[in-house]
Amino acid sequence: MHEEIKSGSNDSDSFERIKIRDDQGTIDDLNWRIKVPIINNALYLKELGILFGGTVLVFTAIISIIFAISPPYGGDYFGAVAQVALIGLGIGFGLVIISFLILTLICRGGLDTSFHIGKDGVRYEIKDKRYKKMNRAILLLSLLGDSNAAITTTGAALIAMSRESEFIGWSAVRNITIYGKGRIIYFRRKSLVKPIPVFCSPENFDDAVMLVKKYAQGIKINVK
Repeated sequence: MHEEIKSGSNDSDSFERIKIRDDQGTIDDLNWRIKVPIINNALYLKELGILFGGTVLVFTAIISIIFAISPPYGGDYFGAVAQVALIGLGIGFGLVIISFLILTLICRGGLDTSFHIGKDGVRYEIKDKRYKKMNRAILLLSLLGDSNAAITTTGAALIAMSRESEFIGWSAVRNITIYGKGRIIYFRRKSLVKPIPVFCSPENFDDAVMLVKKYAQGIKINVK
């Protein structure tokens, strides 16, 4: 077995590719690093919405349990929960907009991210130090607050930090969608949580798709 290492850069992107081949010259593993675009990235915006939306749902569920144990003043349980849910949705929507604007300004040019597809599974890791510093700064600021917005922001920051790197083994994959136009391969888990989007470069998209079809035996693959 030997390794073929290629690297390069251009005005809009930078990448490095490591193809690990077996003795017959077949690619077994593919590793690369690319700047994932934020603007005009519908998939990333969807992930951002799910991140804050999930936080709002958890926050509302916790408040509902608290109100069930200790009824709010006046005894209007459903009205109080509905009010909290609306406040949470408003906060969540505002945070999505603010986060997108901050990411666009701080991470201009995209998020520096590494990806891996191999026998063991699929992995990504956000390498961008600006993004990591932003998540930790948001967490610190939210911990200093005591409002509903601070609670929601704390949860969102913790989730964002936990999503800075992810791995999924082939046995845990439920289905895969290949987006040819955007050169994105989307892996959904059997657990229905924490899907993994893999962004490819023009140079390695075909190799990545080939590896996915090689290892995803028995897994449904959709091509769009």
